[in-house]
Amino acid sequence: MDGNELLAEIKRKGKTVKGLCEALHISTSTFYKKLKGLSDFTRREIVEIKLYLNLTIEKTRLIFFNEWVS
Repeated sequence: MDGNELLAEIKRKGKTVKGLCEALHISTSTFYKKLKGLSDFTRREIVEIKLYLNLTIEKTRLIFFNEWVS
């Protein structure tokens, strides 16, 4: 999870964290816990974020699935 990239995309798209949280039906504190890795975004939330920010599949992978398993 690349939280900095997600926050950057929110800004690039002219959106706000508050607006995204409203679209996800979660509180901003819950969002920041997920952003910090204290809990995980659900599959539904990832899909909603992708749609809300109009992210490409590659950008979605970069943000949410950027950890390499060895």
